[in-house]
Amino acid sequence: MDIRHLLSVALLMLPLVCAKGQAPSVPIEGPGSETQNTTLLEKLAALREKGGALSAAGAKAALDKPTPAPVALPPHRTTALRSAEVWQAAQRSRIRIGWYYLCHKCDHWHINLAGGYPVTADGVIATCYHVTEPGPEVREGCLVAVDSADAVYPITAVLARSRTMDACLLRAGGLKTDPLPLNDHIHPGDPAFLLSTPLETSGYFSTGTVNRFYWNPKTAQGFNPEGQDALKHLRLNVSTDWAPGSSGSPVLDNCGNAIGHVAVISHLGDGKNSNGKGVAHITLHEAVPARSVRWLAEQASRPVPAQPLEPSLARVREALESRDHTVASKLADELEKAGVPDADKPGLSMARFHIALAAKNESAATTSATVLADGPVSSNGPALNEVAWKLVTLVETPQPATLEAVEKIARRSVELQLEKDAASLDTLARVRFLQDKKDEAIQFQEKAVSAAPEPLKPSLQKTLEDYRAGKVPPAAG
Repeated sequence: MDIRHLLSVALLMLPLVCAKGQAPSVPIEGPGSETQNTTLLEKLAALREKGGALSAAGAKAALDKPTPAPVALPPHRTTALRSAEVWQAAQRSRIRIGWYYLCHKCDHWHINLAGGYPVTADGVIATCYHVTEPGPEVREGCLVAVDSADAVYPITAVLARSRTMDACLLRAGGLKTDPLPLNDHIHPGDPAFLLSTPLETSGYFSTGTVNRFYWNPKTAQGFNPEGQDALKHLRLNVSTDWAPGSSGSPVLDNCGNAIGHVAVISHLGDGKNSNGKGVAHITLHEAVPARSVRWLAEQASRPVPAQPLEPSLARVREALESRDHTVASKLADELEKAGVPDADKPGLSMARFHIALAAKNESAATTSATVLADGPVSSNGPALNEVAWKLVTLVETPQPATLEAVEKIARRSVELQLEKDAASLDTLARVRFLQDKKDEAIQFQEKAVSAAPEPLKPSLQKTLEDYRAGKVPPAAG
C-alpha cells in the first residue's frame, strides 16, 4: 500500500480517537452566560421558593451587623503540586457567590455570580465585600452560592466583613466541601494560579507570579501600620489573568492553598498611540492577601462582649466603614472625652474629616481639614491635595471662610510638589476661581495642563476653557 495512503488513513482516524481533546474528568465549559443555563435557573428558583437565603434587605442588615461565629481554619498544605493538580484543587473547591434577582426593567429572574472560596469544610466562604452587596439593579432577590457541580446553597449569615479590606466571611447553609487553606507565608516571585469566570468566560485557569505587597493608597492615609486593624489596608499584586466576574475568586500557590482573592483590576498609562488613543502600559491585579482574611476570621471567632467596648479608633473606623456616620460621630466624641492616645490622634482627625464630609457639614469639615493640614499630613503633598479637593467640592458654593482655609492647604500642596503636580495645581486653580481671582485661576490651570500626563490633558484643558469663559467647571472625582 502507498505510504501516502497510510498517512491519509491515520490522519482521518485521529479525530475519532481524540474527539474531546481533554483528560478524563476535565469539564468542557458551555457557551453563553449563566443566565442561559436553564437547569441552574430552575435550581435557584426552587431554592428561592424554599427560603432561607438572605434577601437584599437581609443582606444589607447582615453586612451592617454581622453574626460572629468560630471559624476553624485548616493548616496550610506544604506538598508542592503540578500545575494541573493545582487546577484540580481549585476545581474541587470552586464556589461562585452572588445574586439571583429580579431587576427593575423586567419580570425575568437573573443571575449575577462572582467568585468565592471555602475556608472551612462546614460552609464558611470568603469573598469580596462588594460581591455580597445587592446592587441598585436588584429589585428583589437572594444571596446564593453555587459549587462546581452547579449545586446551589443559600447564604444564611455574614460572620465578619470589612468594606475597607473588601472581604467578607459568609455561611452557606448545607455546604460541605474541601476547604482551601490560607497560606500567608509567600514572597514576590512565588508562583500564583487563578481559576475564575472573567467576563462570563467560565472555567478560565491562568498562572503568574506574586509581584509585591503594599499598603492600599486609597484607604491607608492616616492609619497606624502597627495598629490592630492595619491588615485591612494590606494588598497584594499578582500577574494571573482576571477581569470583571473574577472578584472574590481565590489566588492559589503551588500547594493548592489560597494566598488571597481577586479584588480590583486597574490600567496604568501615560501616553497615546498613533491614533491619538490612550495607551495602557501595564495592568495591575490587586488582591486581598490571605493574612488579611485570616485576621478577619479571627474577628469572627471572638466572643461578643457582654458589655459595650470602650470607645476606640478602630470602632470609629468600623462605623465609618458601615456608613453609620451618626454612630461614628458619637464614638469619636466619646473617644475624645476618654482621652485619645497620641498614636491615634492622626487617625481620629482623618475620621472626623470623613464624618463631616459625609454629613456635608461645611464648618466641621473645614475645621477638621485645618487640623489635618497643620498636623498629620502637613508635609504630604498628595494627601494635602486630597483634603483640599474634597473640601472645595463638598458644596456647590463654599463659604468664604472655607475658601480661605482650603487655599492655604492647596498652596502648601503645590509648594511641596514644586508646582509640578497637575492635580494640586488644578485644585488651587479652582479655589482661586471661586474666590473671584479668575486671572490667577487661569494661570494655575495652564500650569496644570502643562504638567499633566497625556491622558489627563483633555479634561484639564476643558477646565481651563471653562475658566476662560467664566464658568465653574463640574467637579470630577
